[in-house]
Amino acid sequence: MSAFQRLERNHDVRMFGLTEAEQATLMETFPVASFEIPADTYAAMDTPHASVAFWNFAIGHKDLPESFVYELMKLVLDDPEAMEAIHPAMAEARAEHLDKNDVLWFHPGAVRYYEEQGLDVPSAMLPPEMRPEVEEAEEAEEATDVTDDETMPTDNAD
Repeated sequence: MSAFQRLERNHDVRMFGLTEAEQATLMETFPVASFEIPADTYAAMDTPHASVAFWNFAIGHKDLPESFVYELMKLVLDDPEAMEAIHPAMAEARAEHLDKNDVLWFHPGAVRYYEEQGLDVPSAMLPPEMRPEVEEAEEAEEATDVTDDETMPTDNAD
């Protein structure tokens, strides 16, 4: 991180990593993965440091238009080299990494984008209204509902 590099230039800095136990506790508690910061990353480091990492992803309100989110996905993911030129961290921003998000549901616009790329979005990561079990439950409920306006045919003659 450039902020850490600037800090090192202007102050005495002591870098430290996590113990195995600390790393394990964080990974059990939060949706993070183990990560090792290479020894030559910062001037103050002479050995690798154990840490944790979290995948970057954009979060948008569920009411954003599907078409807007879809176009944003295309803009960011269809030209990875252009995105990486903006920031090196974008090197890992690839559609096939959708499996790294197991924290928040995908927006319907993102689901559309991934499906058009031939990728399967896990049911658990679909918004509830797009999940097959929700549709099946709604269909079953509709099939069993009989309103006052509906009548059942009978053989009784009046």
